Amino acid sequence: MALLVQTASFISGNLVVSYLSTRISGARLVEIALVLLAISGLGFAVLPQLFPGSVLAIMAPVGIWMLALAFISPSTTAAAMSGFGAIAGAAGAMTGFFQVGGGFVGSLTAGTLFPDARTALVVQLPSIAILAIGVALIDRRRRR
Repeated sequence: MALLVQTASFISGNLVVSYLSTRISGARLVEIALVLLAISGLGFAVLPQLFPGSVLAIMAPVGIWMLALAFISPSTTAAAMSGFGAIAGAAGAMTGFFQVGGGFVGSLTAGTLFPDARTALVVQLPSIAILAIGVALIDRRRRR
């Protein structure tokens, strides 16, 4: 039942994004996603420490994380392919490769460096949130 939080958050996020995408820019959707990632990363870092035995201490940040993914995925995929109109299929394939490859590297890292899944979760996901926000800030400065 706890995993329904993840699925419901992602579905809800997709519904909200489909509504908002006609009203605000993709860049604004990414900004919202980055704020949600920051909140989720903070939740992963803090809540399991405050409530060590609680499923909700893990699933609340998971729900926010999945909401953020629903906001960030369409806009960033479109942005990644936008400069490659003539080879959009190859650009889309490369984007997918980086997404799946990133998941593979993250899973391999989690299984190798951390003694258990909980430790990996509370260290890796806040780190990924910080990394994503950092990359977005660097990109924003680069575009100015």
